[in-house]
Amino acid sequence: MPNPTGNENMAGALLTGQGICWNENHGYYLRNGSGKGELNPDVDCSYFVGYCLAQNGFNVSPSWYTGSMITELSNYAGFQHFMYDSSFIPMNGDIFVYDEGGGASGHTFFVAENINGYESQNSTNIVRLALARVEASSSRGHVDPDTDEPIPGDQANNSGVHDEVWVHPFSMSSTELTHTWHVFRWQGGTPPPSNRSFIVKKNRKKDFYLIFT
Repeated sequence: MPNPTGNENMAGALLTGQGICWNENHGYYLRNGSGKGELNPDVDCSYFVGYCLAQNGFNVSPSWYTGSMITELSNYAGFQHFMYDSSFIPMNGDIFVYDEGGGASGHTFFVAENINGYESQNSTNIVRLALARVEASSSRGHVDPDTDEPIPGDQANNSGVHDEVWVHPFSMSSTELTHTWHVFRWQGGTPPPSNRSFIVKKNRKKDFYLIFT
């Protein structure tokens, strides 16, 4: 069996992400760094991207968060680094990241081509998208007002939007364009072998972890 190529690994990361998006058991919950996040049931944006990469052979850190992603993707995971502007053409597998304030304010998502997703932010129609964002986004979710804990799964909110880990058309809002976006693109070849463990806390109420290497 030949070693997988990097492109196959990126395809795998995107498939992992889509699987989480369409699984109604998973929703959004900010964990301030993926080492504190949970796949079961909920993820934040950086944990979502990091988990998908780690599950497909890329070398990412247990302490991954938006404040460390630029260094991690360039120095450890071996991605090519671009800066986003109006002339940049996104491609399948690109990872967008902005960070302002050492992870205190930032966001990240995958770009994917020719996949199913929601027609628009407030739509429940599923269509084939030529270019899509695959992401975990707090702007589409909510928590239980009594406990301040996440409501598992892709949940409705008062704007009619019903999913927090989701696939939708690629676009950059005017607010997003005020940020400095970094883009990381895998150039092919087998990803560097991971020398770290990727830790997922399965239950926030118990000291139980799943270890992925």
